Amino acid sequence: IWQNLYEFPLIESMQLIEEYNSLKKQNDWQLWTSGHTVEKERVSEPLKQDLTHQRIIARFWEIKLMGESFVPPDESWLKIKRDKINDYAFPKVIDTYLRQKFLTLSFF
Repeated sequence: IWQNLYEFPLIESMQLIEEYNSLKKQNDWQLWTSGHTVEKERVSEPLKQDLTHQRIIARFWEIKLMGESFVPPDESWLKIKRDKINDYAFPKVIDTYLRQKFLTLSFF
């Protein structure tokens, strides 16, 4: 649904993931964090975006991976520097999150 837009790695679920322990049980989470110690830094409040056919409720989990260098699971992943984030188009819910997070910074 996000044609020509960038997004963060995501885990889709029918229920909003509220607890860190529940997040850690997700298969994608385990794949992405394998071989790393994970440090949870911040968790956002839920953000909503209504589409014509569905409602998205997103929660953003900011983490730091410790250990060996992170290897993306496939070539579709792109690493960008924070000061270049304005060069990329994001879905509204991600854009809203970034604007809230970096309101006082010069990214926007």
